[in-house]
Amino acid sequence: MGVRPSTTDSLPIIGPHPDHATILFATGHGHMGISGAPTTAAIVSDLVAGRRPRRPCAPYRVR
Repeated sequence: MGVRPSTTDSLPIIGPHPDHATILFATGHGHMGISGAPTTAAIVSDLVAGRRPRRPCAPYRVR
């Protein structure tokens, strides 16, 4: 319950901070958090492991 973080375009923010690659974002799913969690987890786990993400994260980058 409560406020859920979301973005104006309804896309989550997933990926590294533009200036600090060791900071990863995985937020902004709004009301779609449960359904978006598996894909977000897959992308973040690939990034943490140093692998190329199995899904492109460019649409979800911090801008």
